[in-house]
Amino acid sequence: MAFWGIDVGTSSIKVVQLSKERNRVKLDTYGQLETYAYAERFNDAIQTSSLKMLDSQVADLIKKLLRESKAVSRDVTMSIPIFSSFSTVIEIPPIPEKELERAIPFEARQYVPIPLAEVVLDWTIMKAKEEPKVEKPKEKEKKDEEKKAEEAKAEEKKAAEKKEEEERGREIKSPRLQILLTAVPKEVITKYNRITKLAGLNLRGLEVETAASVRSILGNDKSTVLLMDFGARSTNINVIYNGYPVMSHSIDTAGFDLTKVLSQGMGVSLRRAEDLKKERGLKAGLAEAEMISIMTPLVDKIFTETERIVNIYVRRTGKRLDRVVILGGGALLPGVEEYVSLRLGLPAVTGNSFARVIYPPILEPMIKEIGPMFSVAMGLGMREIV
Repeated sequence: MAFWGIDVGTSSIKVVQLSKERNRVKLDTYGQLETYAYAERFNDAIQTSSLKMLDSQVADLIKKLLRESKAVSRDVTMSIPIFSSFSTVIEIPPIPEKELERAIPFEARQYVPIPLAEVVLDWTIMKAKEEPKVEKPKEKEKKDEEKKAEEAKAEEKKAAEKKEEEERGREIKSPRLQILLTAVPKEVITKYNRITKLAGLNLRGLEVETAASVRSILGNDKSTVLLMDFGARSTNINVIYNGYPVMSHSIDTAGFDLTKVLSQGMGVSLRRAEDLKKERGLKAGLAEAEMISIMTPLVDKIFTETERIVNIYVRRTGKRLDRVVILGGGALLPGVEEYVSLRLGLPAVTGNSFARVIYPPILEPMIKEIGPMFSVAMGLGMREIV
């Protein structure tokens, strides 16, 4: 059975069709539709987000792309942009799992910035957080004796405790429970349902784009990673801990802004400015000096905000980041890995969303070019396969 992942971005629409072959995920086909010409016609409508386009226009573009990609399945999963959702990690006291359905919406009122009646809530139990314990050296001998006595009593109480626990539901024992909470406005979900219906597709699910990227880029990797997704209209920053996005932030400065200031500063067309950006990127050389000086204020804005997010995470948790994974069209800029590593003081690599799938060798040159940009679409396609 084949599954489609559809990522409706602010400058392009990306699709992939995946299936399973001998316990491996296989790439059946993929496609990308740049919307620059469309953007010139409807510039005001898509300045902020893809969802500002008319539903019928988005549906027509998706139908065109699926037709060109020779789609054989109508089952699709689509992404929800970070700016159209709200995610945070909350901590609550331990309660029986069957009571979470009532407790989490009550807690969510403190965090979700719009009325709960207007959103759909989703949550995942991340882990139970153990409170730190500090033991003084002089107390150790005494505690060893107490421990033996407690163990003897524990055996006597074990049966009674088990019966009591079964009666009130399975209770989580750890002092604090960490919950990844996500809220999506109902109007956003309604819009996606309408788009897929107009496109003649069967919407099997919606997923925030960060979760999809984690699936395709990190897989089962549980290290602490900063995902930097340099898109056309926004730069998304996500701290991933143990496979969960624990901090997410969207910066409204990105690739298109760099192209625009280059066009203005160098007196060239937007198309020429885009080509220059892709050719020279962030390399610090004599030939690039003028470009770098023009882009520096915007680049500094992106990294100042990124450093702020990283510092907040380190201060709150006491944990360090292991590395940075760069995604999006900005990941293809020459010199970007070196620049990111220098600015953030961390190893930086370009993500490849096709690393965990099999595909014809003839596609290898193209895969290297599009790998950082298809993380969301690939993760969506994998959702029901891996």
